[in-house]
Amino acid sequence: MDEESALDTDISSFNQRTARVIKSIMQRWRVYHFHDTSPEAKIKKQGYINDNHYLRHDAGNLAAFLYQMKQRDKVYYGRIVTTIKSVVPFFGDFILAPSANPDNIILNWREQGADPDIVFGPNQLSDGTLRLMALITLLLQPQLPELIIIDEPELGLHPYAISVLAALLKGVSRQTQIIVSTQSVTLVDQ
Repeated sequence: MDEESALDTDISSFNQRTARVIKSIMQRWRVYHFHDTSPEAKIKKQGYINDNHYLRHDAGNLAAFLYQMKQRDKVYYGRIVTTIKSVVPFFGDFILAPSANPDNIILNWREQGADPDIVFGPNQLSDGTLRLMALITLLLQPQLPELIIIDEPELGLHPYAISVLAALLKGVSRQTQIIVSTQSVTLVDQ
């Protein structure tokens, strides 16, 4: 950000103070781009369990973020799971626990009504479902960023999921500023 914006360039002391204020504000903004759902995507890999202070731009720490939320903010976690279930009827809940290495965690889950001993991993979700889980978590988290910028959130989503996403965006826009880049007529119409 600094190199492109030249916010650290020393032009004058007034401009430097202004630049510091603007930079401080911009650092609280979050840009999200949940496009990478390839086999090598961070969202599908084990991650550091304590990387949970905020949801990363690519949702690479989604498991850790949800794990800490389940521990500290059960009401918000419950809303996230309920909202996911409203769009993904086979989804039961996340299985969030440290891996064999207790410093790591992966986004495991179970099916609704299935044997609770059967655990699925993130590779067993469609790309759209995985993106939707990240979007719902982003929009229903307890501490929203001051500004949320989302690039093409509709990618891979079923039309019904897009309508749920639109409702979430409308609701969250009452609490924080949201900018969405989209080519989806369905999302815009909502």
